[in-house]
Amino acid sequence: MIMRTAAGFVTAVVAVLCIVLAAMPSAALSYAYRAGHPMYFGGPRSGVLCTGSYTITGTSGSFPVTAGHCATPGTTVFGTDAPWGAVAYAKTYPNTDTALVRASGGVGLYQMVVDPRTGATPGDGRVTGIMRTSAQSRDALVGKMGVTSGWQEGRIRFWGYHPQYGGVLVCHTATTLAGDSGGPVWRMDEFGLRAVGITVLRLADGSGGCYHPIDHVLKAWGARLNVFPSGSVTYSEATLSVPGSLPFVNLTLGGASARSAPSSGATTGTPGQDAPTVVVTY
Repeated sequence: MIMRTAAGFVTAVVAVLCIVLAAMPSAALSYAYRAGHPMYFGGPRSGVLCTGSYTITGTSGSFPVTAGHCATPGTTVFGTDAPWGAVAYAKTYPNTDTALVRASGGVGLYQMVVDPRTGATPGDGRVTGIMRTSAQSRDALVGKMGVTSGWQEGRIRFWGYHPQYGGVLVCHTATTLAGDSGGPVWRMDEFGLRAVGITVLRLADGSGGCYHPIDHVLKAWGARLNVFPSGSVTYSEATLSVPGSLPFVNLTLGGASARSAPSSGATTGTPGQDAPTVVVTY
């Protein structure tokens, strides 16, 4: 049984993660960021609304990640009522859909996952590792956080490829709504709370959503993910391919033409011309 912890009580369910390796935020911090928190781009409780995800670290520092289609570099980021950072970098093509936020002074970046609607966490919420793309098999149970849908869970169904929205995308049955873009996808099992990916699209028929696998995100930025209790993880070329048993579909954004898998790169299998087409949207 996986446990969900909320202020003062424990109920059955699942959990997630965050980056500054500390048990509790310091009272001196102006804002304590965790994966799952809302990100408003443009103004307090206004403008474009997306969800924040894991914090990744590289030579330029540590940056919370969200979906690249949410905002452009220079855009101020608000939690709810106050600004706490700005978009430093964004990539939407090719093969990633992610943006990095540079936090202002006094902001703590915690590698923990929380439900933005209730404040509940999976276990203690601390991220302890990642689930490699090669291990993301069909019917595997995953959870996600989104500012609109909250804590949702579902099973992996299939994968597709769209160069503008993450390249390799894995899709699941967990409820995904507008505003959930950028949020953390995770799994909690005998290996602990692991980062799985970042939400970038939802299925137009309402049957689930799609995410960019976390190791592909790390590769795109040449970054690592700091984890509890100490240390960090990064991508491995050997584990970037999806499992051969995971069905492939053509992903099409709205009415645009479907995209097929690349002839080479971090994928497996040879998608046929008769692969089904699945319509996706933001």
